[in-house]
Amino acid sequence: MQWEVANFCCIIACGPFRRRKPPRYYLFQGTAKCRISQTVTRRKKKHLTQRGVADRKARVAKLIAAGWIADESAIPPNVIPVDPDRINLGGSWSPPTLRYYSDQEFACKDCGTLQTWTAEDQQWYYEVVRAPYYQTAVRCRECRKKERQRKALARIAAGHDTQPPA
Repeated sequence: MQWEVANFCCIIACGPFRRRKPPRYYLFQGTAKCRISQTVTRRKKKHLTQRGVADRKARVAKLIAAGWIADESAIPPNVIPVDPDRINLGGSWSPPTLRYYSDQEFACKDCGTLQTWTAEDQQWYYEVVRAPYYQTAVRCRECRKKERQRKALARIAAGHDTQPPA
């Protein structure tokens, strides 16, 4: 069973679920652990698939309108197309060579283990964080944490920060 911490505001049914008594409902705001549902109904799966297809078609249409691709056949079927309105060109005048996100394998710079940078992670990194499109992953998650701690301790040793890393 997986758990995730979520911020939410919703109505929760509380109390014993008996046939005679209806459950009590409370409005709850805040952070709580909630169970991630492992089951997806057919209706929900169909809805998510239709939404993904519509999103993909909109992204491909934007790429064609921007002139980055000539037609839909330039994007393979099992990848996520780039949204040209949300990608950071990093001061470049020419359109990027990045047309879609696909899973990429890389070796960690510090420990050397092979890692996979998923298409969803790339989409988040380039479109939500808005990192320049020419940057790629070079460290695994554990080595990134170690590097952040090392830098924080170096800032404290140099007298720039007074707070220890969390």
